[in-house]
Amino acid sequence: MEEYRRRDLGVGVLAVDPTSPYTGGAVLGDRSRMNRHSVDPKVYIRSMSTRGQLGGLSRATRDAIRLLRAYGKDVIIVETTGTGQNEVDVARVSHTVVVVMMPNLGDTVQFIEAGPVEVADVFALNKADLVGADATMAELRSMVQLRFASNSWVPPIVKTIGTTGEGVKELVEWIEKHYKYLVETGELRQRERRAYLYEVVDLTKHRLSTLVDSEIGSDSHALEKIDFLDGSANPYKASDNFVKHLIERISGHTQQKL
Repeated sequence: MEEYRRRDLGVGVLAVDPTSPYTGGAVLGDRSRMNRHSVDPKVYIRSMSTRGQLGGLSRATRDAIRLLRAYGKDVIIVETTGTGQNEVDVARVSHTVVVVMMPNLGDTVQFIEAGPVEVADVFALNKADLVGADATMAELRSMVQLRFASNSWVPPIVKTIGTTGEGVKELVEWIEKHYKYLVETGELRQRERRAYLYEVVDLTKHRLSTLVDSEIGSDSHALEKIDFLDGSANPYKASDNFVKHLIERISGHTQQKL
């Protein structure tokens, strides 16, 4: 963030924290690391919880990004929860995905096989002054050569030290180079179209899931209220019948509106 502010760019930060599966609460403490920017009128920081949403983001993240764009922020930084190997939703809302790694985190090879690595546009090896950083760097380089060699864009690997700011300027420059690449190749438009399609599909799935929940209900005898779920059919057949029932309900609701 400091590098962008040196360039007098307005910055919006959306920091997503995981939600506890037991209490439903979230710490929302990421912004506490950025207190020195809290009085900067050109910086907006918002913590968000996933509320059980998988993929590393909150369901409201996309709308928050749109609001920050409308507000005129030059740069929007989205920080995912960083708790799992399937955090790829950020690739569907961002122009550039930066995957931050650190040395001495255990099995680097296992992490390299994880989902976030697949969608990386830039790699940042943070805490590069620690013992083991060179070994992690070598493993990353080997992985990039094997996995991205045939791509028109090969993700760079940038060493950074967060406590001193070393390497951060180079990281920002690579992010800008990637955005320029997206514009020049037409990939930016393609990414935005894919993001829009994914959002429509995701919203549709969410609404259908809500419809299913409302149809079944929370009553322990809810299944008995639906005669085709009486247990006589196998689960796949029962599911087919349930889908037909939902389609009929949706069609009837639509006809009533018309």
